[in-house]
Amino acid sequence: MNARTRIANFYFGLLVFLTGVMWFTMPVASGRPLSGLSFGLTAGMVALDGLGPLPMERGAVTLSTAGYISAYFLGGLPAAVAVLLVGTLVSWVGHYRGIKSWGNLAVDILSLWAASLVGPSGPFALGRLLLFAVVFLMVNHLLIDVYYWIRDGQMRRAAIMQGLLWDAISWFISLPLVSIFVLLVHAYPHRPGLELLAILPYLTSAFLMRFYFFTRRDRRENRWLAEGAVKLAEATTDTDIWNAALDIFSEAIPHHIFGLYLIDRSQNGFRRINVIHPTGDELPYPLYLSPPYPFGSWALATRRLEWIQQPQSPDRALRSGFLIPLATGRDVWGLLIVGSTAAQAYSAHQRELAQALGSSLALAVRKWVFHQDSLRLAHADPVISELYNFRHLRHVLEELVMREEAPFTLAFLDMDRFKEINDQYGHLMGDRVLEQFVRLIRLEIRPDDVLARYGGDEFILLLRRADGPAATRVLERIRTRIREHDFSPVTLPIQASVGIATWPDDGTTAEELLRTADQRMYLMKQQRRDRVSSDSR
Repeated sequence: MNARTRIANFYFGLLVFLTGVMWFTMPVASGRPLSGLSFGLTAGMVALDGLGPLPMERGAVTLSTAGYISAYFLGGLPAAVAVLLVGTLVSWVGHYRGIKSWGNLAVDILSLWAASLVGPSGPFALGRLLLFAVVFLMVNHLLIDVYYWIRDGQMRRAAIMQGLLWDAISWFISLPLVSIFVLLVHAYPHRPGLELLAILPYLTSAFLMRFYFFTRRDRRENRWLAEGAVKLAEATTDTDIWNAALDIFSEAIPHHIFGLYLIDRSQNGFRRINVIHPTGDELPYPLYLSPPYPFGSWALATRRLEWIQQPQSPDRALRSGFLIPLATGRDVWGLLIVGSTAAQAYSAHQRELAQALGSSLALAVRKWVFHQDSLRLAHADPVISELYNFRHLRHVLEELVMREEAPFTLAFLDMDRFKEINDQYGHLMGDRVLEQFVRLIRLEIRPDDVLARYGGDEFILLLRRADGPAATRVLERIRTRIREHDFSPVTLPIQASVGIATWPDDGTTAEELLRTADQRMYLMKQQRRDRVSSDSR
């Protein structure tokens, strides 16, 4: 539990304490005592809605107000608090959430008390009922908004307006129900059975409200899925996928923690694309996720969503959330982390929604991976897949020349005595030596440098942001590695002839740079000197 959540829970505890003080100091109010049937019916309204609330980002929508407000206008504040208390305790059978449940109960009771100060119980009148509703809503939302502001550190205007709108709708529906119930009891005080008639409008309204709520929610979620599919279909890079996923989940499932890993075959695992976390830059999630997985092993192994309901390693700030494997069939393309710093922040329905959104994201990631594979195959050497082909290098080289930014160096490398290796040891062994030759070169270059095969035993290396002296040092290290490497069972001494050309000193076009580097490489090869030929002497 983080510091903000502890302070927010302390705030709720303080409200519970104030509610207890109010209860024990509450004067006995005048008014007609509630009959057993009236008490049971109003408490039943509170319990019934509490057992099946309509979940929202913050809190839930219910018609329970019809129960305890009816009790208030029939028996005063003590009767309303008793009805609210009994009904809420019954509803906790399936939805008890610790201090948060007690805090929400305290907020309702304090709102009742505040509204009773401006709308005292007594003769029933519609104007007094409206005033009561306005004060109740204002106090209730103020107390709840303070809790979420403490817990989240921000005021989400959209969530506040959504909650206020639905509470206003529930009150708009509840007011006629309260009027019917109170007027029936007052009109027929000696015929308590007629009170049962008041429950029929309540049940009908509750059913229609739930039907509207879930229909509207389903339409909204279908829209999210459709819009998300369009955004993901347009994604061409891992950054595009991250932005699309963040947009979709930010609207559909509230969260404090959000992270995305995508498959990285070179690491035999998954690479972290990005993570949003309350700690800022101190992320508890590693850059690469590979076996044995520090987290998410069950989700990745079973290809099923993992519902987190308690803190676990490596992220103790994640108190509830989902680990969503991005899987299609038996293939896993990534892992999505969606979580909250609050306990029990998500419902079973949000779990199903997260699974549906994750499936849509998995299809997009699979498409992106296939696209990357096709690009890699189009740009890769047909024999050694770790190398680019000359066409790709030529394209990158022309782009760098057009940009006219930092100096860069082009180098031709030729493996000496390759023909002798093929003749003496065979072409298969020659291919193995070439693969080792390439790996030795890659040990000395950066990930964004471009190494391509020109043909046979000739290679071209493009060193970004490297002038002549810097490139010479890199190539001397490469030649040293090659010269000292054991190519067993090949016993022939293997060396590399190298020629370099730096932009813009040795050429300002791709053709000039290629020609110059090629000529200098052949000059070194002919002279058989064990150094880099970086000039035309």
